[in-house]
Amino acid sequence: MKKHTGFTLVELMITLAVAAILLTVGIPSFGDFIKNNRLVSYANEFVAGAHLARSEAIKRRRYGYICASSNQSSCTGGTNWAVGWIAWIDDNGDAIPQSTELLRARQALNATVTYTSNGPSQFRFDPTGISLVTGVFTMCDDRSGEQGRTINVSNSGRVGISPTPAACS
Repeated sequence: MKKHTGFTLVELMITLAVAAILLTVGIPSFGDFIKNNRLVSYANEFVAGAHLARSEAIKRRRYGYICASSNQSSCTGGTNWAVGWIAWIDDNGDAIPQSTELLRARQALNATVTYTSNGPSQFRFDPTGISLVTGVFTMCDDRSGEQGRTINVSNSGRVGISPTPAACS
């Protein structure tokens, strides 16, 4: 007589129950993982753009800028950095971005992400790398609590992300 091998109905039901429990626990965590990575990515992009403007200002002995920009070609964003930004170097000294002076541009952020700042609409780095304006940005998404990111721009021109999550409302 042949011996039959395979799963019993009880074994199959237990396996499906364990899989369902793992999925119900894991899916919400995965959503938070994606949102956290999105915030970190946006913050890193901004810091990289500011570092690029500062390093090019030092290298070229010109003024470097990063400013809010709704059209990714001029400083038209006011203080709303969520519409996007541009990093540029002022090669001709007119303090107006030209297409040949653009270093990097960022389009508008995801609609669920907000930038709040203490007011600056642009940062200017002088040829020694010093920022003439300081600023603090808080990036938040649709979650509340300490889920956001804080970006600091200091007088020395240093731009960095705070290791402590920002409080969002």
